[in-house]
Amino acid sequence: MTIDPLGSNAPILSGEIKKQTVSSFTGSELNNSGYVFTLSGVNNGNGGNKLNIGQAQVGTFSGGLVPATVTIDENDNGTMNTEQVFPINFTIAPNGRMTASGGGGAPVFYLVGSGGGFLVDTSSSAGFGTMEQQTGGPFGTSSISGQFFFGGGEPVPASSYDSGTANFNGTGGISGNGDSCSPQGGLRTESLSGGTYSFSTSSSPVGQGNLGAGSLGYAVSLSEIIFLNTGVDPKLFVLRK
Repeated sequence: MTIDPLGSNAPILSGEIKKQTVSSFTGSELNNSGYVFTLSGVNNGNGGNKLNIGQAQVGTFSGGLVPATVTIDENDNGTMNTEQVFPINFTIAPNGRMTASGGGGAPVFYLVGSGGGFLVDTSSSAGFGTMEQQTGGPFGTSSISGQFFFGGGEPVPASSYDSGTANFNGTGGISGNGDSCSPQGGLRTESLSGGTYSFSTSSSPVGQGNLGAGSLGYAVSLSEIIFLNTGVDPKLFVLRK
């Protein structure tokens, strides 16, 4: 966390540093894998949250490029935009910096290793997020089971902050409890009993599913799910077993 006084050239920042597991990237590190990514930013036009969740199905490195098919869902200040699916090509530098061509407003990535890395948006929304390699699929409702803990993703304006536990029964039912606190103050405890979820082993993109009627999610593994609230209060959540 930075400790310098706030100024026009000194923003308040916090984050994490991860050691790269690859000393020099060749471009083949992502070959034939699926990745889940998120991006949290602000819509400068309406001042609201602009959140993205998606999946990249990566092909085989060839001719200096890594081809992929990308699926993106976006909640822009409470309005879900039409899901986008398009081809893209990644270019990876030896230091792990990865750029994309073929999609509008493509972010810049920094890879930790073949397991994923961080990304920053190049548009005015100034979004930031992560990408994680999918493992353990295919993912069905019955394969997602047991108790998970959850918490909110990157902080965005006006959203509440949430944490709690959720038990997935393996047949589509969720129980548990969560705590929520909004920027306006006040802690609220909520029951998750009666919640539902569904995933399909044949879903396209891989790992896409739903948590109730108001959330779209992706399974990263059998022990991690990331989901986006599709309603009027846009938020990203991470569930880990």
